[in-house]
Amino acid sequence: MQKGGRKIKRTKSLYGSKRRNHIKSAVKAIVMILVIGGIAFLGYSIGEPVMDFLKEKAQNPTPSTSSKEEISSSAVSSSKAEESSSESETSSSNAENVEENKDSGFSAYEIKSESLLNAESLKAEIDQAKQQGYSAVAVVLKSPGGAVNYKTNVELAKKAYLSQSQLSAADIAKEIKDNGLKSVAFVGTLDDNLTPKADKTAGYTFENSQTAWYDNSPEKGGKPWLNPFSETTKSFMTEIANEVCLAGFDKVVCTGVAFPPFRNSDLNYIGASVKDPNRYTALLNIADLFKNAAANTSSKVSIEVSAKGIVEGSEEVFKPQMLEGFSVAVSYNPAQIGAKLVDSGTEIILSDLPVYDKAKKVFEMVKSKTGTLEIIPCIEQSGTSVGDVSETIRALSDLGYKEYIIKNY
Repeated sequence: MQKGGRKIKRTKSLYGSKRRNHIKSAVKAIVMILVIGGIAFLGYSIGEPVMDFLKEKAQNPTPSTSSKEEISSSAVSSSKAEESSSESETSSSNAENVEENKDSGFSAYEIKSESLLNAESLKAEIDQAKQQGYSAVAVVLKSPGGAVNYKTNVELAKKAYLSQSQLSAADIAKEIKDNGLKSVAFVGTLDDNLTPKADKTAGYTFENSQTAWYDNSPEKGGKPWLNPFSETTKSFMTEIANEVCLAGFDKVVCTGVAFPPFRNSDLNYIGASVKDPNRYTALLNIADLFKNAAANTSSKVSIEVSAKGIVEGSEEVFKPQMLEGFSVAVSYNPAQIGAKLVDSGTEIILSDLPVYDKAKKVFEMVKSKTGTLEIIPCIEQSGTSVGDVSETIRALSDLGYKEYIIKNY
């Protein structure tokens, strides 16, 4: 028998070894997951923009530098014949755009009368209106006071004021339409102080006399006015109406369809015609000359009246029941509407209202007076900030108006 007993060989713990192996396996698995996840994330990060780019390239091929310069053309061509065809197609497309948007509303921007001198200055103003996002251009063909701003064939108009413009009314309307915009023409009517000087029979005279009536003494700046009762005036305005309405404008707005601000003494000087309580019919007859001239054309005729005058009842031509076939161009100046309006003896205070609320209130009152007549808001910018004009437009939009005109001059 061996002394000291049996020797026992000690080995490492079987369980301890297995445990460490499990830990190593777990670490390796975690590392592999992180590596695979990182590769997947990197691939997605790079791949998605690439795929998006490729999709975009397939759907919207990027034009070359030369293509960008000719982006409005339907195709790039080296031949003059094809270039001419492309220009024709572009012009046709612009005209089609106008026709397609006939009933979709418009925002019109009034351009300077000086821009009507020639095609180049007119085109520059049209381009500016397009860049500012307007869909229509408004021009003043006959200004308050009587100046005619286009090349007219009406003899009395040429005698009263010699326009320097090289463009006829039709030339102006065509240039606007060829640029893909709608056209609006403002035409002054009775607020004309030049024509009665060229032909005295077109103006007011003292009763039973050939002496011309002026709204003040000439020494104090007094002026004659066109008289709607005069046959000379009726003939003159008929010629103007025909010339403008046949020119191709989308809208023709008659301005100044009103009597002068007569004093009581003036009424006595001029006599029965201006004292007649139904004298407003003479104003409607002048407006009807334009409606009749536009009857067989694509032009629509409006009469301009003030928002204040509609609400307070001071616009004599505004007789809704007698304005069938007209729309009403409502002039509104946020800075000049005043602190209050008086509607049938009731004062409506406006001074405490923000610009937005004031415009909304005024045009709600206007709508209550106009009934079913179409309204075209004409926002006068004179003395008004850009912010106030924007707030006024926002109010009109919220009231549902799809058309408006910005008057600048």
